[in-house]
Amino acid sequence: MAEEIAVIIDGSIKAPIPEACSKSNHNFFIISTHIIEVGEALSEKCDNFRFFYMPTIMDGVRPRYTYQLTKGITTDRQGMLIIENEGIIGLLNARTPD
Repeated sequence: MAEEIAVIIDGSIKAPIPEACSKSNHNFFIISTHIIEVGEALSEKCDNFRFFYMPTIMDGVRPRYTYQLTKGITTDRQGMLIIENEGIIGLLNARTPD
């Protein structure tokens, strides 16, 4: 398992681990990332990759998940929304000594 599957070098995304995996035609890999740009970069470089995501339905400011795979790459950017909804910053500030 690779923790960092992509890096930005000179303004462009480099994804050496997934690119190396794409050279194998006899294996199956699942690569998960929340960085939309990584999926877009890999779709341009790796013609034997298939992309799926799990759609999100917004219920006011709360995301609801369908847990159903859909072909493509999502454009959802929910990281900060989840952090705000769950009060993560407040929890971290409450536990951080002055």
